[in-house]
Amino acid sequence: MAASDDLLDQAIIGSAPEKTTFDTSASDNMLDVMAQTRKARATAVLDVAVRRNPDKAVEAQALSKQFKLDTTTVEKNQEELAHLSRVQKLQGLLADSPVLARQFQDLQFSTVAQEDAPILKTLESLVKGFIDPARSNAAGDARAMNAA
Repeated sequence: MAASDDLLDQAIIGSAPEKTTFDTSASDNMLDVMAQTRKARATAVLDVAVRRNPDKAVEAQALSKQFKLDTTTVEKNQEELAHLSRVQKLQGLLADSPVLARQFQDLQFSTVAQEDAPILKTLESLVKGFIDPARSNAAGDARAMNAA
């Protein structure tokens, strides 16, 4: 019955319609159990998560992608994989920077400068960009003078 029918019956009969009541205790209990289960799961996850170093976890995810390994394997070998990753990145930077590669053969220099390698590579490229055009202009001038 619609609400308007109830109001019409009430006006005609002069009494309020009987209200149907439902037993909601079963559904309430089910919702309570679901909420408790969610809370227990969240607590268990948080208990494990807060024991871990977030920086190490981020590094493990990056290493996992880089080496295409699962995170469990990475976490077991994280120090060695991080070392290998740093070596590979430095080798990539030094591949087309001959002056910097020569400098990195010095143990003291490479120990201190490894974090600055990208900046040093950029500086080498800038200096090379200024020197090479000057050399090519000087060589061109010398050829022009020889031809004359």
